[in-house]
Amino acid sequence: MAPILPARPEALSPAHQPVPRPRVLSALANPAPRPFPPAPRLDPSHRIVIAAMGGISDVINSSALVPQIRTRYPDAEIVLWCSERAGAMAPLIPDLDRVEHGALWRNRSLGGAASRIAQMTRTVRRMRAGPADFVLMTSAPWQSAMAVAASGAVRRVAIAERGNARWLTDVLPASATSHPTLAGAARLLEPLGIALHSPLQYRLDAQPLGARRERFRALLGARPVALDPFARTRGESIPLERWIRVAIELVRRGYDPLWIGSTRELREVHRAVGSAAWKYVDKLGDGTLADAAAAISLARLFVGHESAALHAASAFGVPTVGIYTPGDPVRHCPQGGGESRLLVRSSSADVTHLDVLAAVDELPNAPPLRLMR
Repeated sequence: MAPILPARPEALSPAHQPVPRPRVLSALANPAPRPFPPAPRLDPSHRIVIAAMGGISDVINSSALVPQIRTRYPDAEIVLWCSERAGAMAPLIPDLDRVEHGALWRNRSLGGAASRIAQMTRTVRRMRAGPADFVLMTSAPWQSAMAVAASGAVRRVAIAERGNARWLTDVLPASATSHPTLAGAARLLEPLGIALHSPLQYRLDAQPLGARRERFRALLGARPVALDPFARTRGESIPLERWIRVAIELVRRGYDPLWIGSTRELREVHRAVGSAAWKYVDKLGDGTLADAAAAISLARLFVGHESAALHAASAFGVPTVGIYTPGDPVRHCPQGGGESRLLVRSSSADVTHLDVLAAVDELPNAPPLRLMR
């Protein structure tokens, strides 16, 4: 019989104690994975935390882990630890019990290093009030791993990154870059004794957005198509005039374009020559992440650069065309339930509006291509 996990770190047997790490730079830079103890048999009082330290996309990826944990440990409390902004997506994750919002080291919007340390310290103190028995870290720079260790968590599981091994009890070898992100995330389940028989998929449930969806349903038209023309950097973004030609052609096919982006990003689209029939998420919504998610969940089709919005659409089951210029289409491809097609080029300058429309045509049930004049 597998051992029952004790409630507090000081009660751990030697087999469960963290192995001390040599304090030399080479060991920190290249930590050797240590074998982890047998999977515990958790009782209803135990708490499993998923620490999603990488922002909105990380929270979406976390949605793939929750149902696997719930199936294996139906009575355990499952908690998501993430930033307050990204936590707006948490109510859309099925089977999640609670969300713990907290400042994360990587969130530079919180200010300089001193401000971030102070806010992270407050978060850690709050987490210590109810320490986790397991923390699965979907991304684990050493600062975040140190914060999780300080929170009193018994087992701390993460994939090896530079300098994080000394703060973890279960260190997994670095992920291969030739596999999708969720293939690496799936390995976090190994110390919990969870064996997978099929690839993970992230999934968001739009039901909690019911009132917002009804409001958008009356505004978006019969066949909304979400367009996200903004890549992570301007150099990776397809020129806006090509996006406008894509939108015009999609209107001819019977779609109602909905432009996705922040208010600052969409100002450029507002200034461009467009159609009165087009919609903009910043004009129709209240500017919250929940409103943007509600609008995306109603789309018949999503076309855009690789972004959190693309992954949200895929998690809602919306058919997607993901554009990578070049990006990393292997690791960051859509991994939800929606059909997807990828358009990959070495540069955004190499992508024409016809390339985008051809990718749309590869999706099932897409209207036939009619070339623009």
